[in-house]
Amino acid sequence: MKKLLMLSALLLSSSAFAADLRCTVGGDSQIGYCDTMIWGKRTAPASFKVENTTKAVSQYIWQSPSVCKSKTTASCAFTAYSFVEYSASVLVLYTDGTYENLNASLRFEDGR
Repeated sequence: MKKLLMLSALLLSSSAFAADLRCTVGGDSQIGYCDTMIWGKRTAPASFKVENTTKAVSQYIWQSPSVCKSKTTASCAFTAYSFVEYSASVLVLYTDGTYENLNASLRFEDGR
């Protein structure tokens, strides 16, 4: 019973922070999911960025996409290709020992 209570407290505390993972591709920027049309472009600047953290952050651990895995900062910029979906996952470790896992995705089409 004690383990169940501790697990419940951990789950509640880790989801109560509600930081956001913003995606940006071309000129479109949203929280969680970006899907846009960029006429005639096969590549576009893209990024994922952690926003609205409510506590001091100890570390960012990017788990995907692969172009972000070496990053330890709040954002990751890269070149996106049309008709490819990029999913991002980042683990945010707070200085008080709690954590939050954030996810987002982006894609665009070029009008073909």
